Amino acid sequence: SPTNAVLAQASTNANGAFTTQVFNVPSTTASTHAVFAKETSSSVYAYTNFIVNAGITLSTNTGKAGDTITITGGGFTAGGSVQLYFDTVHEDNLLKTVTANSSSSSTPGAISTTITIPAAARGNHLIIARDVTSTTNTPGKTFAVTPNITLNPVSGAVGSSVIVTGSGFSANTS
Repeated sequence: SPTNAVLAQASTNANGAFTTQVFNVPSTTASTHAVFAKETSSSVYAYTNFIVNAGITLSTNTGKAGDTITITGGGFTAGGSVQLYFDTVHEDNLLKTVTANSSSSSTPGAISTTITIPAAARGNHLIIARDVTSTTNTPGKTFAVTPNITLNPVSGAVGSSVIVTGSGFSANTS
C-alpha cells in the first residue's frame, strides 16, 4: 500500500480514467521507485516502477571563464562523493568533489554547490557529474563559453600603456 507524498491529483471520468497528470520527480536516490495511483476514498490502487537517474541542473548555461555558477542535482548515492568535471571525465578536468546529502536528509542524494568556469575556448562545453560509488556519469549539461577581456589599468591619460587580456575566444586564431 502506498504511503509517500502526493505528487499529483486527478479526478476520474465516467469510465474510471483520468487525464494525463504531470509531476516532478522528487529528490531521492538513483534506483527503481514505485509510482502509485490510489483512490483517496478507498484502498484501491495501481502502481508501476520508475527508474530515477542521477542528474544536474546549471544556474546558467552561458558565461565567461572565471564566472561562478551553481550546480544542483539529485539521484546520487546518499552520502556518497560526486565529482564534477569540465568537458570529459578525466583527472585533469576535475572541478570539484562534493558529498551528496545523506539518507536521513529530506533530500537524500541531492547536491548543491558552486563551481568556477575554467579557461576554455569559445563555444559549447560539457559539465558532467560522476557518482563515485556507482561509477555512473550524468549526461553532460552544455555550458557555452563566451569571450571576455580585461584591461589593466582601467583608466589612464592619452599615451599611457594599457595591458589587455582576453579569454573565451576561438582556439588558435588571430
